[in-house]
Amino acid sequence: MPRFFCHHCQTWQRTTGASCPACGVLLTDLFLRGPHSPDDLYYCPQCRHWDAGDKGFCRRCGGALLRPGELPPKTIRIEVRPLDDRPRNAILREYRKEKAKRRQDHETKRKEQPLEQLRTQGFCWLRGLLGAEDLGELGADLDAYRRRRLAGSAEARAGLRIALDGLPHLEKILAAKRCAEFLKLALASKPRLVRILLFEKSGEARWFVGWHRDETIPVKAHRPNRSMLPHSVKEGVPHVRATRGVLKRMLSLRFHLDATNADSGPLLVFPGSHLATDLDSPYPSSTEGSTVCLAQPGDVLAMRPLLLHSSPKPQAPARRRVLHLEFSANQRLPGGYEWHA
Repeated sequence: MPRFFCHHCQTWQRTTGASCPACGVLLTDLFLRGPHSPDDLYYCPQCRHWDAGDKGFCRRCGGALLRPGELPPKTIRIEVRPLDDRPRNAILREYRKEKAKRRQDHETKRKEQPLEQLRTQGFCWLRGLLGAEDLGELGADLDAYRRRRLAGSAEARAGLRIALDGLPHLEKILAAKRCAEFLKLALASKPRLVRILLFEKSGEARWFVGWHRDETIPVKAHRPNRSMLPHSVKEGVPHVRATRGVLKRMLSLRFHLDATNADSGPLLVFPGSHLATDLDSPYPSSTEGSTVCLAQPGDVLAMRPLLLHSSPKPQAPARRRVLHLEFSANQRLPGGYEWHA
């Protein structure tokens, strides 16, 4: 009959069963089989193994050994769960309900996190919003629009104004669930697309923009009242400087069609600057404290128009296209002004 040493009651036992005859503890986890007597065995509390050495220290880690009689008594903790005698279908219904609640909480957190960042910092990311198919369709639409608009001109321009109906596939992208839900929550109203711009940088188009806020909006016509001044005309479209109330209910989405790295003239923003009370205060003279907005193709940056932002000259000839869309809550403009489209 084999001999086993029970670590719980610190005794040698002869048994063919799975538990100690003296204390009933399972020997599968708490036993040591061997030719040594209890007086020859020592326990190392550091590496947690038994040693038959007689030097007083562990041959594995060098720690001090303890005799069996010096070991603290072991406590066996047994968790007793009440028996669930409900029908199996009732248990499954409760499990599915809890699982659905966890999924709903996760979805709510996923939606609220970018909205909270947009509220406090003035911008947030919608990573991977555009898929490969969307990027291909938008790129083809933009190339076709440029050919019609510029007629093959090689002129390097900082921004190209695009008609609201100039990109056939844009409506499908904006109607997608993730984009439509975000716009509706961010604007707390049905969104209205008011302007589309294309910002493209390359080896030939090495332009830059200093610190500024997007304060002008396109209107149908200038009005004689002075509610929104100054007036300007850009590519034949009347523009005015909007009031703070109008700009607070607007949102811009920047669709990145190409990768944007530190050498391709990325966007720089000052987090929280959209909350400034004095919009006419001097703009910063350096980039200290700003955030660099790096992106992969398909990433979308949402930002408030009042957020201070700039863009330096590119240092690499790589192409960088950003489709800039401006939305407004479905609101009327003050002073009798009307949106251009």
